[in-house]
Amino acid sequence: MYELTLKRRIAIFCGFLFLFVPLGCGGVYLSIDSLMLYFSYPNSFVFSSLVIYGITLFLILLPLSFLSFYPVFLGRLASLSIQKKIEVFIFICFSFSIIFQCGFGIYFSNNLEKRGYIACRGIPSGWMPGMATKYVTNEALCSKND
Repeated sequence: MYELTLKRRIAIFCGFLFLFVPLGCGGVYLSIDSLMLYFSYPNSFVFSSLVIYGITLFLILLPLSFLSFYPVFLGRLASLSIQKKIEVFIFICFSFSIIFQCGFGIYFSNNLEKRGYIACRGIPSGWMPGMATKYVTNEALCSKND
């Protein structure tokens, strides 16, 4: 293994500080905020099961940030055995996030139908096709832009 220069170690630390921390913490905050909105069952809201990725992104970024501590504080890369263990953990977290996202989407959509929500036709404003659905309690609310 080769030694990392101080300049490279500082760059890795800045990458951790300005990339991993905002993405991880911001993703969790936005996901929890959206979930709280969903479970408050307002009259009209846009539902996307992709909100789960904000929480699981933190689980994926956490071991990556752990890997960045080796170069920053020790000046060398982590051993291959540690990297392989983290790789397996990231794969498990990513697989879990896909399964949980699909399960949550099915569960919550069924729950909304039981509560009498109607899925609006078309694409909600600001969303890509197939990424979200607008649910309302009254069909007249479908035409209103929130």
